[in-house]
Amino acid sequence: MPMASRPNREAADFVNASLRNLSAASGLNPSTISRDYSQTNYSSERAAMLEAWRTITAERQFFAQGLASPMLLCFLEETFDRGYIEPPPGAPEFWEAPAAYLQGDWIGPGRGWVDPVKEAVAAGTRRVNRVSTLARENAEQGLDWEETLEQLAAERRQMEELDLGPMDDGETAYRETDSEGNSVQVGGESSDGNGS
Repeated sequence: MPMASRPNREAADFVNASLRNLSAASGLNPSTISRDYSQTNYSSERAAMLEAWRTITAERQFFAQGLASPMLLCFLEETFDRGYIEPPPGAPEFWEAPAAYLQGDWIGPGRGWVDPVKEAVAAGTRRVNRVSTLARENAEQGLDWEETLEQLAAERRQMEELDLGPMDDGETAYRETDSEGNSVQVGGESSDGNGS
């Protein structure tokens, strides 16, 4: 008869091997699956998170195209048929150009940040260097850029009404600290008008 012993010393290796297999199959990193970040540092977790984000983005796009957009199509078809929505003057009927009426982006949950300061600086730098947009940066955090701008405008008006001074909207510069502890401008307009 085989012994019914429990190989406790090998349990951790078994769990780690199982996590690696799940990770490979799902496209997510082992720390995301296990929620155990004790064996990672910023660089490795950031790289793993980017790899996982590619998988999540592809799955989210598949979900939007396969389920969310067809549901919106059905909803819009009914609202147009019942007369709840009238096409603008000169616009085609719904079924003449359904893709035009369905245009838009599905914004899912934000991806989050491993190091908020570094990643906020990076987001600002991408915008200053024209390799990203406010819409894209907001969408990656699960936000709508138009709602963000409307909220900023409302806050600016409220601060002016309460005489709280000008609002710092972060467009002037993005700063981080160099190896000697000095504040360094990494984007935006410098005091002499030249971007750094």
